[in-house]
Amino acid sequence: MQGVRQKFRVVHPVVSLCGAQAVLFVGLLEFRPPVPRKRESMLRRFASLLSFVAVAASTACNGPLPFLGGGALPGDVVEPPENWSEWTKPVNVIQLETNPTEAYSVNIAYTIVGEHLYVYAGDTKTKWVEHMEVDPNVRFRREGNVYELRAERVTDDAERLAFAKAWVARGFFSRDPQTLDEVWLYRLKARE
Repeated sequence: MQGVRQKFRVVHPVVSLCGAQAVLFVGLLEFRPPVPRKRESMLRRFASLLSFVAVAASTACNGPLPFLGGGALPGDVVEPPENWSEWTKPVNVIQLETNPTEAYSVNIAYTIVGEHLYVYAGDTKTKWVEHMEVDPNVRFRREGNVYELRAERVTDDAERLAFAKAWVARGFFSRDPQTLDEVWLYRLKARE
């Protein structure tokens, strides 16, 4: 048939032994319905358009996309507050820029405990954590303002416990840091 592709796949019977049990997988015949070439061409064009929109959106944004890192964060650079607890209006997600030599920014949740500001990667040594291990100078953007800060890894058990209580109180999906073997928790503070 011209203009139509058909695809058949035969899965042969297989016998495998799993411990003392024998498992028999029965042969299957799978048929993929024919797709006219015209429709296939339309799907290909739609995928190209979608790719173009994604690339255009990522280059036109003022920072990272939800699951993709970005570059340097634009915005007004302002002095950080003396005490982070002054921020009474909750904001769920902010942007964190690491690696000053080749800026890399991500969307991230933050937590304020007392007068300190924290960012947390759980037990995963993410790309932004790796950057902060090399150079702790970071930039933090919230509501259009950029704060130039320094990241310090938190290793003190009492401070980690205080953070853990605040983090878990955020909601159901916040894993308790006290249950993890390795914790990548950072306190952000003004540069000296």
